[in-house]
Amino acid sequence: MSDRFQYTTPQLLDFGTRGAEITPTNGADLDADCKAVVVTSVSGGSTLEVLPFSNANGDWVTFEGVSVGYTPPWRVRRVGENTTCTVASVLW
Repeated sequence: MSDRFQYTTPQLLDFGTRGAEITPTNGADLDADCKAVVVTSVSGGSTLEVLPFSNANGDWVTFEGVSVGYTPPWRVRRVGENTTCTVASVLW
């Protein structure tokens, strides 16, 4: 399929162009091109633990009872090991 947007410069509010499922970890940052994360399944649970981009290490934010399609209101640096839902990245 041809991409009629291939020669445009990505903007902050544009949709992502790639995505990948995330394996939660407390020790590794997400890809630098990650602009957002989104919940894709809650069959394993509905807890999402994230480290916002500018937070210090260990300054996690936990969301309980998230649903499919939920996106945290910050850019996310890490998805923590206490996450029980399935999460995917939205990449440039």
